[in-house]
Amino acid sequence: NTGTTPQLYTYTLTTTTAEGCTTQASVRITVNPAAVADAGPDAALCPGSTVTLGTAARTGYTYAWSPATNLSSATTARPVFTAINATQAPITTTYTVTATTAQ
Repeated sequence: NTGTTPQLYTYTLTTTTAEGCTTQASVRITVNPAAVADAGPDAALCPGSTVTLGTAARTGYTYAWSPATNLSSATTARPVFTAINATQAPITTTYTVTATTAQ
């Protein structure tokens, strides 16, 4: 479901015996909207610089960033990353955000 509201479906199974007797059973399926996560654009920083990751929080979502290293929070939609580099070589770090909705 790529929309914003749940989609409801009802499936009905009808069986017929060789003698012509029939019966039915139904099941109702709800497909909730998919969670949406956006970590934001890539960034190149100098040591000590900061950048805000992610995008605006969505109502009803929780967020988990991994790894949490150098982030202001691992559970907000838009944590601030602070660049720390005690080496003379560039460092590349990949952050992953998992967005979960209770719908």
